[in-house]
Amino acid sequence: MQNNDEECFKWSVVRGLNPTDSKPERITKLLKEQAKTLNFNDIEFPIDLKGIDKFEKQNNIFINHKYYCNNNDPDNIVMPEKGASIQFKNYQREMKVPFVVYADFESILKPIHTCEPNPEESFTNIYQKHIPIGFCYYIKSDFME
Repeated sequence: MQNNDEECFKWSVVRGLNPTDSKPERITKLLKEQAKTLNFNDIEFPIDLKGIDKFEKQNNIFINHKYYCNNNDPDNIVMPEKGASIQFKNYQREMKVPFVVYADFESILKPIHTCEPNPEESFTNIYQKHIPIGFCYYIKSDFME
């Protein structure tokens, strides 16, 4: 969710109950209205496990976090050090595919000078517009040879 508060849990639950195909990560006016149908009284954010239990009891909603948390080990993601290069080494895991499409799309960037953010709503700072000017594609297939 795109938010600047500590209420990720709240917005994720409300969006889960009110799915949308258009920009589901956005906190819209409608989503804020939909959040009012749930009881978040005395819930502290960022939420902890006790807070999730409290939310479930107050709203008769079950999040199922315990099933997933108890049946899966915690992840320990190790990222490469800054400046380090990474490379593909597991060639034995490659899969041969019947065809590949190589595509390229060219555009020019036109500056936008009239973006006014609204602090009351989610927004993106738009400062350039992509103007398409051309494309090319190449299909490589073992069947065509």
